[in-house]
Amino acid sequence: MGMDFSVYIGSAITITKTPTKEEKKYKIVCSSDAKHKLANGDFCPICGSPKINKEFTKEVQFNLGELWEDFEDDFYWDENTFMENGSKFSMRISEDDCIDTDLDLSIFNLDKFRVYAKNFLKALDENKIEYKVSNIVRTIWS
Repeated sequence: MGMDFSVYIGSAITITKTPTKEEKKYKIVCSSDAKHKLANGDFCPICGSPKINKEFTKEVQFNLGELWEDFEDDFYWDENTFMENGSKFSMRISEDDCIDTDLDLSIFNLDKFRVYAKNFLKALDENKIEYKVSNIVRTIWS
């Protein structure tokens, strides 16, 4: 059983850089030696010292999936690329399609696509996510 694929030809938003943010996390450690392995209870099983909460920061990647949830009716998401979920600015060709027609290149109008995508682009800008808007040809596996 092989994988099916289609080819997407059209306007898309490609994420070029996603910001990271520092998130505070807490870890329970032994108050005298953070390398001691802890078990249940309030005290270190190795030296008897009380356990403490140690704060540390961790770099976390911005969650694109949460942002995309509000726009999934308009965009199909594949890796770092958001493609139109429809055929106003794109066409999809499945592996079984036989194409014998002149392409209507006017559908690949990036200015009109930017208007269509304005709310999504605004959300990307507000979250300091870097992107480019371009026309692409991409194989999509399903």
